[in-house]
Amino acid sequence: MRSKQIFMLGGLLAALTAGCDSITSPGTVQPKDLAPPLGLTSVTGSGAVTLTWRGSNYGEDREGFQIYQAAGSQSPVPGETIPVAFGTTAVTTLSSTQDAGVFSKTVTGLTDGTTYSFLVVAFKDGGAKISRPSDVVTDTPRQESTLLDLTNGPGNERFILVDTDPPSTSASATGADLLCQSFNAGAGDRPGLVGQGGTRVQDVGYVTSWDEIDRAPLGSGSYPDASHSVEVLTGHVYAVFTADNHYAKVWVTTLHVGNLGYSCRVAYQSQAGNNDLKPRR
Repeated sequence: MRSKQIFMLGGLLAALTAGCDSITSPGTVQPKDLAPPLGLTSVTGSGAVTLTWRGSNYGEDREGFQIYQAAGSQSPVPGETIPVAFGTTAVTTLSSTQDAGVFSKTVTGLTDGTTYSFLVVAFKDGGAKISRPSDVVTDTPRQESTLLDLTNGPGNERFILVDTDPPSTSASATGADLLCQSFNAGAGDRPGLVGQGGTRVQDVGYVTSWDEIDRAPLGSGSYPDASHSVEVLTGHVYAVFTADNHYAKVWVTTLHVGNLGYSCRVAYQSQAGNNDLKPRR
């Protein structure tokens, strides 16, 4: 009789357990109770990374999202709980009870040239319950200039130093990576750009936002000879590969009338060999 009672008690416990929502770790709830963020992407800035993801909140009482950060490159698939490398404290929070849509948050205070990994979780009950984590994105912030003005001709601010922080212009060729010069391929003089000291340049096309160019072509074999100049066109981005194995990009915003110069923005990746200029996944 005793063994029969033990058997019946075991069956009752099993039935009760099957009817409950399991918890994969303390505070982490199943997707049907709190939907995890999906489609996490990143946009690289200077000392910052902007994260974007999709979320839903239909009857789940979601209160917002928490962003976690880890050093270096982490596995893109974190599993059902937040990996140890990300710690136990979110670096920033986005409050939102919006039912569904696209959400975005910028993580600041980062070091250019240093690689970080990020993930996002949804939360409710004041953070006592969190969703399973999103996939992980890895990003490396890079140096970025304000708008730079270049003027063709000796004595003018016509050189670009991509590796200063931020990238800058100079009237001297000393330490310069790029030169604003006239370009003539049989159709008269036009604004041009050429590398200095072994730097290579390639036109990668017209964009409406320079964030569309996420990576520079990899390796010297992807670029014309270092002495090859390119014509400069409004709205085009020019990928740059320096002689010391660094990558940059130049976005031409305006051509100057009369002096074959132009205005541009420059981003430089200070981590050698890293061609990520705006990773988006």
